[in-house]
Amino acid sequence: MKNKIFLTSLVAVLAVGPALADDPTIIFPYNDTQGDCIGSDINNETTDGSAVNYVANWAPCDCTEGAHVQSGSCDITGVTNNRCQYTFDCESGYTYNGNASGSGESAVASFTTEACGDLKQIEITLDPVRTAGAGDVNGSTTLYTKYSDGVYTNSARTSQYKMTTGANPITPPTWTGHTFKGYFSGTPTNDNCGSGEYIGSTSYITTAGDAAGKGYTSNQTWKACWDTKKYDIVYNSGTCEAKESTDGIYTDANGVVYGGSYTVLGLSGVSSKIVEPTGYHFVDWSETSGGSASSTYYAGNTINTWTNDNNVNLYAICAVDQYNIVYNKGTCGAATNAPNNGVYTDSNAITYGQAYTLLGIDDVSSEIVVPQYKRFIGWSTTSNATAADATSGTWLIDLTDGDTARTLYAVCDDITITLNWNPGSGASSVPTPTYCTYGETDGIDPIAQPTKAGNIFLGWSIASSQSGQ
Repeated sequence: MKNKIFLTSLVAVLAVGPALADDPTIIFPYNDTQGDCIGSDINNETTDGSAVNYVANWAPCDCTEGAHVQSGSCDITGVTNNRCQYTFDCESGYTYNGNASGSGESAVASFTTEACGDLKQIEITLDPVRTAGAGDVNGSTTLYTKYSDGVYTNSARTSQYKMTTGANPITPPTWTGHTFKGYFSGTPTNDNCGSGEYIGSTSYITTAGDAAGKGYTSNQTWKACWDTKKYDIVYNSGTCEAKESTDGIYTDANGVVYGGSYTVLGLSGVSSKIVEPTGYHFVDWSETSGGSASSTYYAGNTINTWTNDNNVNLYAICAVDQYNIVYNKGTCGAATNAPNNGVYTDSNAITYGQAYTLLGIDDVSSEIVVPQYKRFIGWSTTSNATAADATSGTWLIDLTDGDTARTLYAVCDDITITLNWNPGSGASSVPTPTYCTYGETDGIDPIAQPTKAGNIFLGWSIASSQSGQ
């Protein structure tokens, strides 16, 4: 039974007299402390001194729920100082002064409670850590919104937040080697954002309605979704040479993902685009155009864990071929106590295409000598040669691309002596010339003796104009 509020508190008996009919008109309202005993104050009932009877008037406390107050939740808890005391509960999603319920008092018996006009505060935790691990992402962020009917068309209800633009922008989280895709109300997994509501770079992320028009009545945790970055490894011709009809730029189609492994290609791996110029050789890769060889990205090196958060450009380094001319004893001989057993290296290197002045046999005498009974006839590019390619002077040696040295072989051969036999005038015949190899001890084949009328043949002697045997 609802409590009643007293509207007229005075019951006065002024004199004994006949009973009068009740008059509902309030003569002495509650808290009226004084009246006059004339006129309306005594209801003009009598002027002859008879009694006037007053009846107390009561009204039950009766409340009507205000806006967004749960129907039937208003409860009259009592009357204090002739005021109705009451409590009420807010509808889901609404609060009264931030609370789920409210209370109040009313001097009027029939009244309407206060409205639950405040919106319920929802905590939305933006968690940047994906299930793959924390990495170096920044910490989680807790934002707040207020919920009403799930449709946020009135921007005055709360601040609106966006990922990158608009009022109160939210700074996206970062994770080295990964690309932030957005927040999801579901549970994202590695490189797969999966199902769930996407809160992207242009979507409201703390309004209850957000981009999808969905509302929340409870706290939320939205997890960030990430893509693992993949990087291009680009090889440039640098100081080498672009292959004919190409741009000299080779991009490894496989690339490398952050945290993965990668083996740096050699020149053969990019030969469809990059080649060595003639007379040059591939040295390695540089990280800058015209720079020195890289200590990280060198040909054949395997980087087990890729941590560079950038694409990588590498530049080929080619250097002109340099050669040392090596003299080998060939068909000559090694000098006594030769330190390199008949191999002499000219310490003055030459470059591809450079003319070279040959050394003579005397210049290499610490290693190479002409054997007794032999003669030096020159140098050859092949071993065991019987003829020389060059003897002395300046020579443009046909160096082969990619060589580091060129060996020349000494050519020595036997000394062959021609023996001419001159019997003089008047002799009956002239013997044919014969030959002998210098140093042989087998002797000279017998020569047919010439005849001359009236003379005895004594033998052969060396002509005064010649020397020899």
